[in-house]
Amino acid sequence: MKFIFIILVTCVFAKCYGQAINKTHIKKATVAKSDSVIWLTANIRLDHRIFGYNKPDTNSQKVILFSVFTNDVEGNPYQCPLGVYYQTNDMHNRSIKFVSKQGHFIKANVWDNDSIISTVYFLRQWIKFEK
Repeated sequence: MKFIFIILVTCVFAKCYGQAINKTHIKKATVAKSDSVIWLTANIRLDHRIFGYNKPDTNSQKVILFSVFTNDVEGNPYQCPLGVYYQTNDMHNRSIKFVSKQGHFIKANVWDNDSIISTVYFLRQWIKFEK
């Protein structure tokens, strides 16, 4: 009886926790072909958590975040100096423009109206390019 219980618990655990993330439920930011602006619209059915770093290194300072998760956005828990947002439209007068690819990262400039205020790096796996 104990053996059957262990098998059942193992099967339930594997069913609930052993599944890989379905890539169709992940949202990526898009680089517009026309002007290189990076945009992302939030969709409650698609997950996204995209950090921008001050260097092309995930151990460097996190300077901006786009996330669908309220706990990531409200109160800026990661203390990102450029802010945390659900989507790029929430940045008001700011925009982000793709500059170049650098290894596993892309380099982008954050613009405030007509001035560059910062350079950030995003992991390339979270960015797609319009065709």
